[in-house]
Formats: sequence, structure tokens, C-alpha cells
Amino acid sequence: MKVIRFITLGIALLASAGAVSGAASTNMINSTNKTELATLGGGCFWCTEALYQMLPGVKSVVSGYAGGKTENPTYKQVCEGDTGHAEVIQI
Repeated sequence: MKVIRFITLGIALLASAGAVSGAASTNMINSTNKTELATLGGGCFWCTEALYQMLPGVKSVVSGYAGGKTENPTYKQVCEGDTGHAEVIQI
């Protein structure tokens, strides 16, 4: 079920990227060149990172962990579920 939600989210993001790209380029003309930062948790950060990198206007996407009790956990530790961390991306 989790995989289906990610695939559905991915398809929706890619479809909206295509629909928005024309509007985004038009809005960029009136842009103030303001950069904003968002941190999102969505399960597997590899899946969400790849999707957001394709959206117009996104400068970078960085994967990491949020919360948790283990200092500087490894990917394996987080996947085992004992650290309390969530996989997140910063856009």
C-alpha cells in the first residue's frame, strides 16, 4: 500500500510539473528571486527526492533525518526503526 501511495504521489507531481512549467516560467518574470526552504517527511526520501528535483524552480533537494534519539544515525540504523528518526528532504 505504501508503494502505491508513493507511485500515485509521483505521478501527480510529475503531471503537475508539466502543467505548471508554463505558468512557472511566466511567473518567474515577476519573481522577486526569493528563495524559501521546506522540510518534508514522506517515508522513503529517495523516492521523494527524485520527484522534487524535476520540478521547475527547485534549486536543490537534500535527504536527511529528523527527530529521533540517536546522534548521527546511519541509514541502516534508521531503516531498522530503532532510532526514532524520520526520513526527510529539504527543498
